[in-house]
Amino acid sequence: MVKMTEKYKYDFLKYNKFHVLKPNFMVMLVAAFLAKETFLIVMAMALSFKSRGAAAGSDIFAVLMNKMLLPANLPVLMLLWAFSQRNPEGSDFARKIWLYGRELMVFSASMALAIFYITNQIYLHLFSIFHLSVAGVYIAVIIYLMTSRFVADLFKEFPEKSEVKQK
Repeated sequence: MVKMTEKYKYDFLKYNKFHVLKPNFMVMLVAAFLAKETFLIVMAMALSFKSRGAAAGSDIFAVLMNKMLLPANLPVLMLLWAFSQRNPEGSDFARKIWLYGRELMVFSASMALAIFYITNQIYLHLFSIFHLSVAGVYIAVIIYLMTSRFVADLFKEFPEKSEVKQK
C-alpha cells in the first residue's frame, strides 16, 4: 500500500502524473477564446485546401475573425507552448512563462479589449449588442483570471526537474 506523504489542496483527480494541477475546462476555454483568431486562421487555411466550398467557408471566418487582435494572441500562444513543455524535462524558459501564465492571460485579454475598443471607437454610435457582448466577455475573462484561486495555484506549479539525465 502506498502511503500519501503529500496533501493535495484540491481533489487528487485535478492533478496530473507529475503531481501538479491540470488546467480545468474553464482555463482551457479562456485560452481558446483568447487565441481564437489564430485558431480561425488555421481553420481557414485548412478549408482553403478543400476544392469545393472554400470560398463560403472563408466568408464565415472573415466575419468571426478580427485580424487586428492577432498580437493579443501571442502571450496565450506562448503559454500554450509552455503547457506542452510542462514535464520534469521542461526548459527554464517554459518554467518562467508558466510562472507568469496568469499575468500573460490577463495581459492578452486586456490588450484584446483595448484593440477591440480602439478599432471600433470610430463607430461607437453603431455599437451593437454583439460588440457589447464581446467586450463583456473580455471583462468577464479578466475578472475570472484575477479572482480565481485555482488559476493562481495552477500557474504556481511546474513539475520538479529530474535529477538524473540520460545520455
